[in-house]
Amino acid sequence: MIRERSPLARLRTTLEAFERSFGALSEGPAAARQTLALSDALEDHVRDARAAGAEIGAEEVQILNLRDQIRLQAPQIAAQIGTPDAELRGGVSWAIVAAAIATRRRDRNRALFTIGVPVALVAGLVLAIILWPQPPRPDINTIQALVYANDLPGALALARSEAAQFPADYEAASWYAAVTEASGRDASELWQQAAALTNDEIQFLFQRATLLLDIGQIDAAEELARQLTGTPAGVIFGELLQGDVESTRYRVPEAVAAFERAAAAAKAADQPELEALARLRIALQLQRPPGSTATPTR
Repeated sequence: MIRERSPLARLRTTLEAFERSFGALSEGPAAARQTLALSDALEDHVRDARAAGAEIGAEEVQILNLRDQIRLQAPQIAAQIGTPDAELRGGVSWAIVAAAIATRRRDRNRALFTIGVPVALVAGLVLAIILWPQPPRPDINTIQALVYANDLPGALALARSEAAQFPADYEAASWYAAVTEASGRDASELWQQAAALTNDEIQFLFQRATLLLDIGQIDAAEELARQLTGTPAGVIFGELLQGDVESTRYRVPEAVAAFERAAAAAKAADQPELEALARLRIALQLQRPPGSTATPTR
């Protein structure tokens, strides 16, 4: 018979609390911190249970499944928590959140880039990257990390420096404008400078909205999503962004509806890649645990 305070019992008790915590995730920063703290605590409990010779295969699978939910809701969790304390920042769960957000941004940009690009051309670009060293690039990852740590002055200083060092880099210019806007300053001239670095208005609006959404400027991102939706060429991207906006607000039915509109528009436009992207977004929304539909307090 398992004693009440055995390593396996402690593991199961914490795991049950971790699973329940997702139902309260939208209630505020304390609830989000508690979810990540419980996830981190499982590391010690798993190690102790293994050392005691307990069979924990089922529990480890459950932990992996629940941490997938952390990845799915990473932008919302980061927005709730703001600046993590040192203990949380050093844990495995915050690393999952940060990595998921970075991947999300890269995937969005990659999806936009690859639409209509022949596979052979993409393969050739990849080969060129492997064979020839790449020139220096702006330090976008550090800017992003400073924003997620709520160090806007630090992010703004670095973004300004990188934009000055790489004046022809569209991404550096966009991040400088986005962080400036997030700091409460007028960024209209900076956005105009970023727009001048691309001849694709849809790409510009999509990138701008994506950055604003990622740094917590939800209303501004929604305004751009509506602007895209109002144009024939931008309707698919606008609905995708609107779905992301609704998802960030924990409004799952509204997010699913927007992604369904994006999928329908992509199908009508014979854009199978974008249709698949929209349907993936729908599937991810439907995997969210019960209780995640409440609108977070911002």
